[in-house]
Amino acid sequence: MRFLVNENVTGTVIQELRQRGHDVLSAKESMRSEQDEVILARAQREQRLVVTHDKDFGELAFRYQLPASCGVILSRISGSEPETDNRRILEALESRSDWAGHFSVVIDDRVRMRPLPGVPSAPEGTGPTCWFMRLVLVARARTESSLGPRRRSRGRRRPRRMKPAVPVPMSPFPLR
Repeated sequence: MRFLVNENVTGTVIQELRQRGHDVLSAKESMRSEQDEVILARAQREQRLVVTHDKDFGELAFRYQLPASCGVILSRISGSEPETDNRRILEALESRSDWAGHFSVVIDDRVRMRPLPGVPSAPEGTGPTCWFMRLVLVARARTESSLGPRRRSRGRRRPRRMKPAVPVPMSPFPLR
């Protein structure tokens, strides 16, 4: 896998990922003190997963809608032993291959994954790692399932009931 590891991730994790054969770009080594937007843009351009302890990447992807289809992995492992935390992060990173297109939060006992805005989700049961491949699979699934025009429900849609307006008592004194 291709990772762009943020400055706040330990050097031990970076070295171990490299020893295990992953392509790792470290912000500590090549992008020291760069803004998060620049780091995310480079990860997007090079299709690398961002690994960080910084919650700001979620804000960039969701609130500011910056492109992040490369995937962001936020580590929120809270332990007392740095060696144990590093081992947990490594195990979590290698436990899946479908990180791309998701904002993922790695917690002590689980991984939460949320699709990033603007990234189509793949059909259930498939786990491509490339956003383009996801796009192809979604398009293929739509063409295979569309044997004719989509039918809409012929049922009537019930109008919403409005609450009756409550009269507001007027003050006998004029407002200034």
